[in-house]
Amino acid sequence: MCLKAVVVGPYKGKTEDEGDGCRECFEKRQGIQGDKSMVNENGGCCCVQFKGVTKITFADGDQVAIVGLDEVLATISAENMPANDDTAEIMIARLVMKNYIPSSEDARREYRYALLKAYREYIKRQVEDGPK
Repeated sequence: MCLKAVVVGPYKGKTEDEGDGCRECFEKRQGIQGDKSMVNENGGCCCVQFKGVTKITFADGDQVAIVGLDEVLATISAENMPANDDTAEIMIARLVMKNYIPSSEDARREYRYALLKAYREYIKRQVEDGPK
């Protein structure tokens, strides 16, 4: 069973393997078409990007949506924190208030990897865009 993410929408509260995401995405993965009545509480596919939600990518290519990541990245960057495991743990501590993040060491290692990757990309964008 995947312990990386809790599915939102029609299968809210279940893990990916228990819920299969939204009906539309499940059907796309299965190569079938059918009932489109399974939508999230906002009336759309649960995989649609919402304001304040950012996807991160794990080393194996799996993705998970994180609420409030942009805010945390901006704060961590403003605090001039280095991109290391300690900073990743601080990010997890801040994100866990709005997101389910498993406590197992394997899951934490995957989250640290993905969050540090997102942080490095954020810093790179800030340098390229220059001061505002």
